[in-house]
Amino acid sequence: MYVVVNHVINDTSRFWAAAQSVTSGLPAGLKVIHTFPSPDGRKAVCVWEADSVESVRRFLDPATAGMARNDYFESPNKEGMGMPSLTRAAGA
Repeated sequence: MYVVVNHVINDTSRFWAAAQSVTSGLPAGLKVIHTFPSPDGRKAVCVWEADSVESVRRFLDPATAGMARNDYFESPNKEGMGMPSLTRAAGA
């Protein structure tokens, strides 16, 4: 599954230094697919491949403690362009 993480970063120098070192020693089952930082480095969206949202959360929250607020959600990526199925079902 894909897990999307929205980061709001309050300590950019520490966060990005940690990001560089963390990606070289990821636990088994976690893989960073892509990182999309804002130009100033204060926000980022990262796409992970993992078995669950919780496994990414258990790894990232301690690794970014005091540096960023993280928001996680699963993205099935069935169609390549993620149209939420609940929105379509509700007719919105």
